[in-house]
Amino acid sequence: MEAAKLFISHASEDKEDFVEPLAHALSDAGFEVWYDKFVLTMGDSLLRKISEGLNQADFGIVVLSKHFFTKKWPQAELDGLFSLETVERKVVLPIWKDVTEVDVKAFSPILASKLAAMASHGVPAVVDEIKRAVDTTRTVEKFSAIENALSRFRSLDQRVSGSKRAQQLGSSEEGVQIVRDAIKSALASLKDQFETIGQSSEAMKFTVDPRKSGDQELTVSCPYRVRLWMRYYQQYTNSLTDAGLCFYLAHSKFGAIDPSSERDLVRKFILRPDFDHTLKLVWRDDERSLTTEQLVVFVLNELAEEIAEHHAEAEAKKQL
Repeated sequence: MEAAKLFISHASEDKEDFVEPLAHALSDAGFEVWYDKFVLTMGDSLLRKISEGLNQADFGIVVLSKHFFTKKWPQAELDGLFSLETVERKVVLPIWKDVTEVDVKAFSPILASKLAAMASHGVPAVVDEIKRAVDTTRTVEKFSAIENALSRFRSLDQRVSGSKRAQQLGSSEEGVQIVRDAIKSALASLKDQFETIGQSSEAMKFTVDPRKSGDQELTVSCPYRVRLWMRYYQQYTNSLTDAGLCFYLAHSKFGAIDPSSERDLVRKFILRPDFDHTLKLVWRDDERSLTTEQLVVFVLNELAEEIAEHHAEAEAKKQL
């Protein structure tokens, strides 16, 4: 496994008696250590070098001391390390040097809640604790990565299995009946909506043609000579193959309106019934996928838009 990259954040006053010996000991232990005396040379930009070190670090060793609490740069480094932490990823590894819990808590309650190594135990003991923390975190990350990969397979298995069940349902009498019941419900809902709109409006009147309306078909005369026509067609009693829902909006300025005539059509949609991997019925075309409830809303919105366009045209003509 690649050596862990450690960024050491510290106050300069703590270098001689602790930080520098620690940096050398960690390097000797096989870690890749970002320590200012190791990486900075004459002419370097301190801010740029620190940013590079933070971005590349796997872990941040933070030597907390009374000097650290008063320094600008160490606190900025600490903020950068905290920004790298997530719920799954532990980055900040604190070391307490000549400070108490009260001191640390006054500086940062979050830091005070983290288990820390004690500088007073000596550099070798601190290095051992850092090794354990790094090894434990990397082991957890490795198993988390494996678990994440396995969860993707479990999710994929559910989708594939669901798709197979959906295909089987779409090739059964049960699936066909579910679709027929859904269409019946959708058309009944549309009739109810048209009746409700007509009762509350003087201008918006809709007339359902009883001769061309039923459980699988709906024909409605609307304002401005707009005609809505919906028909569900199905070729087989045990399969949704070649089944579909025609939804047409037609308009004619002259004579009778034939909703099936291409001359009169202004909007035309053909939606195919299907079951998704959760076995929910959806209505699809190249641009949309709708539940039955969304289908009703879609029809009403398309009809409202068409009527609004004809109303705007009529108002424009009055201005001529």
